[in-house]
Amino acid sequence: MSATRVLFDEPGPRGRRRTLVGSVLVGVAMVAVFYLGLANLADTGELAVAKWKPFWQRWAVAFLLEGLWGTLLVTVVSAVLCFPAGGLLAVGRAGRNPVVRWFCTAYIEVFRSVPTLLLVFVFLFALPGAGINLPIFWMLALPIAMGMTPAKAMRLVIMPQAVGR
Repeated sequence: MSATRVLFDEPGPRGRRRTLVGSVLVGVAMVAVFYLGLANLADTGELAVAKWKPFWQRWAVAFLLEGLWGTLLVTVVSAVLCFPAGGLLAVGRAGRNPVVRWFCTAYIEVFRSVPTLLLVFVFLFALPGAGINLPIFWMLALPIAMGMTPAKAMRLVIMPQAVGR
């Protein structure tokens, strides 16, 4: 039995037809909303070349590319930090030592329920106020490595466990 059949039965001809029709309708609706948004922006003059010209100057492009590079670097470092930490926490939570299990469970539950943006604000504003000054890179990478949205938890933790059993 394949892993996909564990979670649900494959749809029959009617189900596949409904899925196709629904997908086409949603796609058409998305294109229509996108077109209406662009038309509204064009009607109000928001897409005029004069309004966008400053963003094509050399300094602006360099600034935006530097921000993109920083974002990608923070993402990679956060992923490198969170995978081993998540593995250790999972092992600790499943372990036999009640103190370690309690600590890991508490940590996981607290940081799963706190929004990542709130963690970023704590690292950017509250910690420096308390005298803890980290480089700006780590003030972004650490909270991103700690936070996990419910969708990420479902996709990365719960569903792989459900499929693997």
